[in-house]
Amino acid sequence: MVNSYLRFNLTGLSGTVTKATLRMYANSASSSGLQAHGVANTTWGEKTITYANALAMSGVASTSTAVKANTWVEMDVTSLVSTNGLLSLAVTTSGATAINLASRESAANAPQLVVVTK
Repeated sequence: MVNSYLRFNLTGLSGTVTKATLRMYANSASSSGLQAHGVANTTWGEKTITYANALAMSGVASTSTAVKANTWVEMDVTSLVSTNGLLSLAVTTSGATAINLASRESAANAPQLVVVTK
């Protein structure tokens, strides 16, 4: 299993969250797909997190199908989003092979959290 962690600062949400979609750009393929998990800890640092101090994650909230290279992968994470503030997520693979996902430094291909409220 390979883990990646993401954190979003949600602001300006009002009303009830009706849909939250995690979008990530895949630079490589994975036949096993991805799983999204919630992470309670929002104070971690991207330069200090390691395998030894990896954050605890909740059960699988969403699963993608097989991932094609150079495409967007979308997962429904509505169950993990409810209010403004910091939100930490973990994305895992079920296989031992890593998948190359675009990072926040990837400009237009950076991970996105699209939230719809009513």
